Amino acid sequence: MTKILLIRHAESTANIGDVAFGNFEAPLTDNALNNQIPNARKELIEKYGINPDEYSRPVAVSEYYRTYQTAKELGFRAIDGIEIINESEIYKSDELAGVNVIQKHVDDGWLPEQELARARQIIENIKNGSFDYEIIFSHGMVIAGILSELNSRRGLQTIKPDAKRGFVPLQSQIIQIEI
Repeated sequence: MTKILLIRHAESTANIGDVAFGNFEAPLTDNALNNQIPNARKELIEKYGINPDEYSRPVAVSEYYRTYQTAKELGFRAIDGIEIINESEIYKSDELAGVNVIQKHVDDGWLPEQELARARQIIENIKNGSFDYEIIFSHGMVIAGILSELNSRRGLQTIKPDAKRGFVPLQSQIIQIEI
C-alpha cells in the first residue's frame, strides 16, 4: 500500500467571499500565511517527518493558485500543477446556485458524480503508478470525493467523516491515506 498525504489548501480570499468555486487566481489570506501555514508546516515536520525545505520529490497541486501558494509557502520547491486534482466544474452550475455544498454533503452524503469519477481516476492512477506523488494539495470537495470513494471500496467506515464537515477537510488540514 502507498501512503499519501492529502492537504487542503490554506484559506484564500475566495473562501472569505464565498466565491471559491471556479476562482483560479485567489491568493492566500493573512490568516493563512500567519497561522495556517506555520501550523501545517509544524505538523508536516513533527507528525510526518517531512521538512518541506529538504523534500526532494515533486508535490502535486491543482492548477488553482491557492494550492500552489500553499505548497510554496510551506517550503516545497518542486511543485507540479495537475489538472485532475482541480475542483470539478459542477459547482459553478445553475443547479447548485445558492446551495451550501458542504452542508448538502454532510446532510445527504452527497457528492457530484463528476467528483466521484475524478476521485476514482485519481485512486486508480495512484494504484497503477501513473500518479506518483506522495503529497497532493487540492480542494475540500476533491479530497471529500477521494475519502468517500476509499470508504466505499473498503465497504466499511475506515475513514470517519466529521459530524459538521463530512469528508471535507478544514483549510490546510493534512490527511494521511493508504491506497
